Amino acid sequence: MRATYRRLVVALAAGAACGACRTAHSAPAVPVREVVSGCAGGITGGGGGAALLPNGTLYRWTRDRAGADDRRTLVRTDTALAADVFGRLASMRFLGITHHEPGNMTCFVRARTDSGAHEVSWPSSDTRAPRAVRDLFQRLQTAAGGA
Repeated sequence: MRATYRRLVVALAAGAACGACRTAHSAPAVPVREVVSGCAGGITGGGGGAALLPNGTLYRWTRDRAGADDRRTLVRTDTALAADVFGRLASMRFLGITHHEPGNMTCFVRARTDSGAHEVSWPSSDTRAPRAVRDLFQRLQTAAGGA
């Protein structure tokens, strides 16, 4: 019994000491299936922005008016962009950020998961939204050619 306990303690200590091993083989911290960013509203309710999948597929989206379907245009596949964006979502703990402040023209970053979606939003001229979210928004808009 003592030998088994000792082996268990050694195995747990070895696992704890191998932080890089654990990071490389663990499931992603944020189960995000898609990240969408953009701005919409104003007199028509239309807008546009970017949508990125974990495999690096990047789209530009547009909506002519409120209630209309989004139209997506493939921009490119960029796995480095996906690694950066999804890494940022995880490091900022995006799913735990609560900032919802709509305006006439509202900008947002939305993460879609298996269980729903989480959105952080702010008026387009406002700088009170969390800096990390606004930086991520700008990264996506620039990548999709919208900034």
